[in-house]
This record gives sequence, structure tokens and C-alpha cells, in this order.
Amino acid sequence: MLMEPIDVMRCPIQKLPVETLTEIFRWYCSSDWDWDFSVTLDRPGRLVTKMKEISGTCSAWHQIICSDSSFWSSFNLELQCITNVGQSVLLNTFISRSGSVHLLRLYVSYPQSDIIDSQELENARLVILGILLDQSSRWRDVRLYIAPDIFGRAVSYLTQRPKPVHGYFPNLERLNSSDQDSTAEEYQEPNSDRSLFHIFYPCPALKRLSVHDVWNGNPIDCSRLTSLDLITYRGNSLSSLLSRCLHLRRFSIAYWDIPEVEDPDYEGFRPWSNSHPFQHLNLTTLSLPMYTEEFNSDIWEDVRFPSLNALEVDQVEESETGIPELLVMLTDSRCSLQTLILGEMSPDVFKEFLSITPSLVILTLTSHYTFRALQRQLKMLAPLFGTDSELPAPKLSCLTIKFSETFEGFRSISEHIHDMLISRRRRPESIRIKAQYRSEARSTLMAISFASLRDYFDLNTISVSGTTKSQDYFNLELRL
Repeated sequence: MLMEPIDVMRCPIQKLPVETLTEIFRWYCSSDWDWDFSVTLDRPGRLVTKMKEISGTCSAWHQIICSDSSFWSSFNLELQCITNVGQSVLLNTFISRSGSVHLLRLYVSYPQSDIIDSQELENARLVILGILLDQSSRWRDVRLYIAPDIFGRAVSYLTQRPKPVHGYFPNLERLNSSDQDSTAEEYQEPNSDRSLFHIFYPCPALKRLSVHDVWNGNPIDCSRLTSLDLITYRGNSLSSLLSRCLHLRRFSIAYWDIPEVEDPDYEGFRPWSNSHPFQHLNLTTLSLPMYTEEFNSDIWEDVRFPSLNALEVDQVEESETGIPELLVMLTDSRCSLQTLILGEMSPDVFKEFLSITPSLVILTLTSHYTFRALQRQLKMLAPLFGTDSELPAPKLSCLTIKFSETFEGFRSISEHIHDMLISRRRRPESIRIKAQYRSEARSTLMAISFASLRDYFDLNTISVSGTTKSQDYFNLELRL
């Protein structure tokens, strides 16, 4: 039996005021996910809008969507995916709908390509980049992945107009250029030592910065940063950088490149020293995702973090000496670390961390997704075992263990945790356990792990659930 056609204009929702419909549509569009955009171009020729289904329902809804600039305030544009001039014209229309008031959230990608396109197509892509630059005063949250030569053209276009008092980007709060994996030299202006990133100074609203390559002469405005993520830093020490970021609360650095004496980045004079270090009073979180031998005493000797309460250290290279330079800096900082997130390292290094963190409350251990690492993680728990005379980290109340969905050793780790708790004079039946999997995890795997836990802990204290927030590993959280 065929359904009778529906008269859309007689539906009750059509009787709602435009203001109410607009709020409903905004609620539909609202999302905290960074990769949810009003307009997306992420594959060759694939240009989609988030509001396509709603705006295509009827002419009235189409008018509401097209006339409200809040529905056109975020763009995910991989400009190399523009395959014809018509798409450029359509993108121009979508950008014009964003008006002149709402701040913009952007992901703009234009990497170097080995494919030679027509000059007409190249010009069409650059036109869109220019239109976005014309709106630079409205940029709020931006991620860039632009090849050096194209970035140079963008800077030339932008600087044709005088720089305003508050800079080209007065409302920019978050800048992420960590995908730009070229060296700093490649982002210098032609026939000049000045970096192309000088366009980001001043940035009076900039709070969060993520960059691939940072050097001492980096011209980006860091004066009001609260979060800084570096993949590589080139310099003799961190003091010259951090002294420019007095409001910084979170700092992450993956690699450190020590310049040679003849390198322009070499610091001949350092205002701080081990006996007179720079005290960063606001930094509370430090992340070191790739702790290699380059992190020697030079980088730590003239900085102190007295307010530090959270530390993440991962991928510690095997060495007989461990990481004494970092431990000395932490001890000299006289900070009260309450949160530790530790990756692959030896039990001896882990024990050293416990020795300088008597106020530790939250501890997370990760195993890097291999069964071998899971076996090593059993050894990592050894320093947590208590004795008659000593109880490491006596204030520890939350222990999280992350490992891949390799369940061969799950019974062993359950038994090991049970023994560790007994040694710390804790009754296993009093421990609250929360196990989380990826939501795609098969029920048989969940059953195996649940059965292993049940053999050592009270069934009523265990909760097992799937989650979309965990990645490709299994989280075991114990509330002690």
C-alpha cells in the first residue's frame, strides 16, 4: 500500500516562529568534535555542507539556513581537492554566507603536489585562499598545512595591506601548524632571515599554539599563551622560549635540536643559569612524549616549574643512567606532582619517579599496544608493591592501565594487580574497577577479561562498558 504524499507546509513544525526553527537547527549543528565543519572539501571533487539535508527540505528552511551566518562559520578545506573552477565559485558563495560578524574555525590544507595542474585551476585555489585571508580578522580557531612556497604567496597577499595595530589576526585564539613539517629555513622570506610566520605577531587573543618547528627567533606572539605544543624545538635551553610565555599552563615538547655554535639559533648569552634559573610560576602540566638522549642537562638546568602538578613522559630510551637531569630539575623545582602518565620505561626509572612524587594521586601506565610491552608492564607494577617499612606513593587513589586488546596475559595482569593491592594493605573487595573498551570490541573479548577480573575481585565492584572515547586499547581503571 502506497503512503499518501505529505503536505510539508501543513506539518506542525512549519507553524513555529523562524527564531525557534533557527535554534532547533543550531542545536542540530552543535558539536564539540573538532572535525565537524559547516563546509567540508576533503576529497577530490567532494564538496559537502553539513546543512544540506535541512536546507533541501523546503524553500523556507533553505532561506533560514542560507541567511543565517552562524551556519557557515567553519570550513574544512583541502584546497588541492578543488578539481574545477565551478567548485571554487561555489566555495566563494559558501564563505560569503558567513557574513562579517561570526568568528571562523578553519582547517586549510594546501601541501606541495607532484601533479602539475592547469594555471586556471591553480589560480582558482589561490583565489579561495585569498578570500579566507581577507577574513583574517575573524579567524578564531585555525589549523594550517600549507607548503612553504604557497605560504609565501599567502603572506605576500596578506601584507599588501598595512598591518593593523592589533595585527592581522586580532581574534585568533588557537593556531595549529604542527602538520607543516618543513624546516624553519623553508618558511623564511626570500632574500631575508625573517620568518613568514611574522604575520602572527601580534596576536593579542592567541591562547593555544601547536607548531612543528620552533626556534629562538620564532616571531609568533606567545605573550598570552596558556597551552603550547612543540614537535621540535631548536635552541640551547628552554628558558629563552618559556620566559616569553609567562601565562603558560600546559607545555609539550617531543624533540629537541641543539644548534651548533655557528648556527643563527645558537645563544651566545643566556640570562639564566643553574644557580639563577628561570622560575615559571604558572606551568602546571608538562608533556614529554618522546624522551630521548637529546634531553640532557642543558635543556633543564636553567628552568624550574614550582607549580607543576601533572607530568607525562613516554618512550624513554634505554640507558644505564635513566633520566637524572629531568629528575633533578623536578626535585629542584620543589613541585608537588599529583598526576603521572608514564609510557615505556624501565622499572628502575619508574621507581625513581615514585621516589620524588610523595603526593602522587593519579597514575596512568601505557604499554604501546604490543603483548611484549604488556609483559613488561607487569614488571612496571613492581615499584608500587608495598613492604613492611615502605609504601610507595601513599596517597595514590586512581591507577589506570592502558594496553592493547591482546588478552593472552589478562589473567596474569589481574593476578599481579591483586598481589600489588594486598602488599599495599588494601582489601581487593573494596577496590572499584572500571573497564572500558572500544565500542567495537567483540563481546567474547569482554567476557574473557571480565572472567579474569572476577577471579580476583568482587563482582559487585567491577563495571565493564564500551566507549567511543578510548582508542585501540583497553582501559583498566582502579579506584583505590
